[in-house]
Amino acid sequence: MRQLLCLLVLLCCTVSTVVGQRDTICPPQDIILPCRCSQRGSEIQIWCSHSDLPRVLMGLKAVSKSIIRPIDELILENNFLPSLPGRTFAPLNILRLMLRHNGLERLSNGWLNDLDKSLVEIFIVERNLRSIPVDSLTGLRKLEAVTIQSENLKRLPDFSGLPKLRYINVQSGSLIELAPQYFRDLASLETLHVTGSSSLNRLEAGLFNDLPKLQLINLSENGISWVHLRTFVGLPALKTLQLSGNKITDAGMIGRAVKDIHNLQVLRMDRNMISKLSEGSFVDLPSLKELYLNDNGITEIFHGAFHRTPSLKLVHLENNYLRRVHPESFLQASGSGVEMMHLQQNEIGRVEELRSLLDALPMLRFLDLSHNKLEAIPFGALRGHGTLEQLYLNQNRIRMIERDAFMAMPGLRELRLQNNSLHDQLPMPFWNLPGLKGIDISYNSFRRMDPNLLVGVPSLRRLDISGNTLSVIDAGAFTHTPMLETVNISFNELSLIHSATFRDLNHMFELDAGNNKLQEFIPGLPVAVERVNLHGNMITQLPPPTTASQLWDLPNLRMLDISANQLTRLPRAVFKPTPQLRVLSLARNQLQSVDDGSLSGLSRLEILNLQDNRVLALHERCFSPLENLRELNLQGNRIEVLVDNLLDSNALLEQFDASRNSIVEISPKAFRNSRSLQTLDLSSNQLRELPESLSGLAELRELDVSFNQLTELSPNVLVSWRNLEELKVSNNKVNQLHQGSLRNLPLLQYLDLSSNELTLLEHGSLRNLPELQELVLADNKLSELKERVFEDLPNLQAVHLQQNNLRYISPYSFFRSPSIVYLNLSANQFRSLDSVGLRSVRNLEVLDLTGNSIRKITPSPLRGLDWLVELKLDNNKICGIQGEPFATMPRLRVLSMRNNQMSRVPEPIFRSLRTNIAILDVDGNPLDCSCDMLWYMAWLQESRSLYPGPRCRDGKMLLDMRLSRTDCQSGARTAPSGHQGDHPLTNDHGDVFVRALDYDECAGSENYELPPGPTPPFHAGSPSPGDSDYFYDQYVDYPNALNDTRLANGQRFNNTTPFAQDPQQDRRNYTTNFVDFNNNKFNQFQRPPGGAPPPPPLSPGDQDSGSPFTFFGLPIPSLNIGKMFGGAAGRNANNRASGGSRAKGRVQVYKQGEPEQSTIYRADGGKTESTVTLKAPTDPLDKNAGATNENNLFYRPFFQTSYRQPPSVDVQQGGFTPMLPGAVGGFTPITDP
Repeated sequence: MRQLLCLLVLLCCTVSTVVGQRDTICPPQDIILPCRCSQRGSEIQIWCSHSDLPRVLMGLKAVSKSIIRPIDELILENNFLPSLPGRTFAPLNILRLMLRHNGLERLSNGWLNDLDKSLVEIFIVERNLRSIPVDSLTGLRKLEAVTIQSENLKRLPDFSGLPKLRYINVQSGSLIELAPQYFRDLASLETLHVTGSSSLNRLEAGLFNDLPKLQLINLSENGISWVHLRTFVGLPALKTLQLSGNKITDAGMIGRAVKDIHNLQVLRMDRNMISKLSEGSFVDLPSLKELYLNDNGITEIFHGAFHRTPSLKLVHLENNYLRRVHPESFLQASGSGVEMMHLQQNEIGRVEELRSLLDALPMLRFLDLSHNKLEAIPFGALRGHGTLEQLYLNQNRIRMIERDAFMAMPGLRELRLQNNSLHDQLPMPFWNLPGLKGIDISYNSFRRMDPNLLVGVPSLRRLDISGNTLSVIDAGAFTHTPMLETVNISFNELSLIHSATFRDLNHMFELDAGNNKLQEFIPGLPVAVERVNLHGNMITQLPPPTTASQLWDLPNLRMLDISANQLTRLPRAVFKPTPQLRVLSLARNQLQSVDDGSLSGLSRLEILNLQDNRVLALHERCFSPLENLRELNLQGNRIEVLVDNLLDSNALLEQFDASRNSIVEISPKAFRNSRSLQTLDLSSNQLRELPESLSGLAELRELDVSFNQLTELSPNVLVSWRNLEELKVSNNKVNQLHQGSLRNLPLLQYLDLSSNELTLLEHGSLRNLPELQELVLADNKLSELKERVFEDLPNLQAVHLQQNNLRYISPYSFFRSPSIVYLNLSANQFRSLDSVGLRSVRNLEVLDLTGNSIRKITPSPLRGLDWLVELKLDNNKICGIQGEPFATMPRLRVLSMRNNQMSRVPEPIFRSLRTNIAILDVDGNPLDCSCDMLWYMAWLQESRSLYPGPRCRDGKMLLDMRLSRTDCQSGARTAPSGHQGDHPLTNDHGDVFVRALDYDECAGSENYELPPGPTPPFHAGSPSPGDSDYFYDQYVDYPNALNDTRLANGQRFNNTTPFAQDPQQDRRNYTTNFVDFNNNKFNQFQRPPGGAPPPPPLSPGDQDSGSPFTFFGLPIPSLNIGKMFGGAAGRNANNRASGGSRAKGRVQVYKQGEPEQSTIYRADGGKTESTVTLKAPTDPLDKNAGATNENNLFYRPFFQTSYRQPPSVDVQQGGFTPMLPGAVGGFTPITDP
């Protein structure tokens, strides 16, 4: 029996092993480079990026040898693929194919051969794609969805004869025609989008013919001005036709063309050029329910414009120039079913037009006439409509409403007259509407509220009279409206309200009296009130306890806001009349203490805000009555000690903010019963050590003790926080991290120790933090990182070490930490790349070495960085480049070497980057613009770079130099041996410039050691810039650093820096920066001041997806590293953190208040010096005041960790959602249908 059991166990182990091997379908990463393989369940994704055509083809060939089964998703993205040859994907079996931002211009015949039995979806986003072979899709019997987005595609491929095709989406700026023969025999087609081409101006006869399942046609944002009468034939299922944003001038032409679409329900013709609706515009449309004619130039609706449209319910005519609506515009009950009419933003000035509409539309329920030119509503003008429920007359010019102007409208429920010129001298009442529930007369000119104002509306529930100049409310103002529930009298000039004013409103549950001049609490409020807002008044005291029952007996009150008043003290038991209170705000008053008994009676209170008062002391039992308190805000007071027993009775407390006080001591028993506390903010105080009283906070998840006086992190306190996810200790005086200081923090994801005085990290001081994703050690005094300082950090992705004194990093400093993709070493003291140990961070994608003292670039230190995408070497002393240090970086897209000491940019050194680089920036170097620079000039011209290129040593722009291939070739033939590259340069006047290298640091010569092989100054056979194959036109997004360039109105310009700066001055932006790591967020920048001009917007063409750089299909603005590498960057994708975390990464690496100089080159040839100063937040309550990430042109390298949710991607609507390893989600094919 035992033997049989052993055999069964062995058999089970064998089967499980085989199944496990079978389930692991992806081959090893190195075999299929530059592609990556990801797997979720049984589905496979292959993603190839940042490479060129030969490497991609080799990678796909390797994939075909390693994976036999069909590939669910193949993505080619951010490569250099000017064209795709025939049978590109053979012999792969691909279900869904995505091509995005590869610089693709053309597709060869047969490029999809051998995919006829597998391909289900094609998704192409290629800006420069000009041509697709007509027969590309022929024979793809399983194809269901096609998405093509381009700016230059002029003709579509043939879609006809595809039996399973359900979805077509084509967006092109250059499409000139739609051929009828390309849409034949599509029995399954349901959705068709053809948008974005201003050159598409005609729809011919029979274009859409016999498509039995087609439900939606979208032809928006084109230039269509003519449609044949027989364009839409044989479309029995068509329900929606969208013609928005075209150049249609005749609405009747469209009305006649859609007459045979018997089931058409929605017709959109907004944003065209229609000037009138003539007789017979829309006739015999029995199923039409919604008609959109807004945003045209319609001035008049003529007699009989709508005829036999019995199902019409909704009409949009807003944003036109309507002055007149004919009383018989709807004939033979055509308007009998219209229920909603939008006429806002027109020029209707006569109330007779409104009367005509009401007569023509007997079933109307909603009418919006806001933003017109009505000036008066006379007696009886709006009487006698039985079904109208909502009437909006906001922002007209109404100065006069005659007595009983609104009457005989039994169905009217809501009337809005906001922002007119009504006043209390008019004859009242205005209305006789017994069924009216809501009136909005806010932002008019009422100074007094009399009882007659609300006569005739006995059922009124909601009244908004805010934003007037009310100074008096009569005690009997609400006598005639006993059913009132919500009253808004905010933003007036009330200083006193009589106690009888609201006394009889037994149904009122909400009162907003904020931003007035009230000097005392409103007396006589009804007992039913649940919410009272008195923010921003001048109340100096609350009713004394002895008189509270008479003044404010509010047993049902749940929210009370008395913030921004002038309260100086809280009497004992003052809140006893409000036992149901849940939210109490006393912020921004002048309270100096909270005494025992001040908050008694608030046993159900959950949120208490005492922010920004003058509280000096808290009684140890002041919060004792608050048994259900969950959030307590004491920010911005003057508290020095958190006393014992302070929170003993608040066992449910989850969030406690005591930042911006003067706390020097936290008593041992202050938090002894706060076992539910999850978020604790003690920043900006005077703490000198982590209090032992915090050690019992077992549920703590976020702790902020930044801006204190801490000198060490006590392991005895840290060890108890097993659930901690985010720890901020920036701007303290911590000078050392001992071994084991951060042990027992298994869930820690974000650690900020920036702006301290760390001089040494002991071996193992940052060890065994399995969930740590972001580590900030910037602005310290570290001089070296020894071996295994960072050990066993499998999910660490971003490390910030800028602004230290680092001279050396051991190759094994990052031990068993394979997921690091972002490393910032800027503003340190490295003198050589050999001192920067990068051996253990081979998955790096962004490396920043700006602001060091590096002199030479050698191949060895950078070898093995195969995944590097961005390398910044600005503001160093680089004068020598040996070999080809960038040859092992096939994915490098950004190389910035601004403000160094290079005089040449030799072609052989950079030749390995030519097929993939997007940004190569050498501005600010003392460049000799000789023939050696001709290749770089050609690249700048061909890549259409968004900045004007570097300046030469003589101050002239490189692109303005008179260099040509012919001159360089003739000079090479005549130059003496050894001086083939020294050609004289001349300017427009014929002056000859003399070259001179004047470098003390380089000992009079540069060390450019070219790789082996012939290296003439310029190859004799090199093509001209127009014919060169170095680079094809591609979509380049040029991010902006502190001294990078900007774009203004299409004019190129850059920040200029002297080409021979003092090397010490080059470091001033780095070594003296104060780094504010407290009120920063990793994805936020400070707004420029109001006086500084905002950065110019990108052109519409540059805004389609934000940036050419994407990661697994998610666009990233200006190399937003967090969104780029959040999900699965680097080789070991499985080691990356999964989504769904609660922690947040926050850091910024620039100095607040430091001006940024830039020189703007205008179109007229002049230049303007501009200064943009990044100001600190001004509001003491808002820690992130002024922070924004709206402007991608202010580029700072930063990392945003993967647990942040990526934004929605509009450009992928209708396509699929690529699979992100380690994140939630997967394949969502053709979402639009």
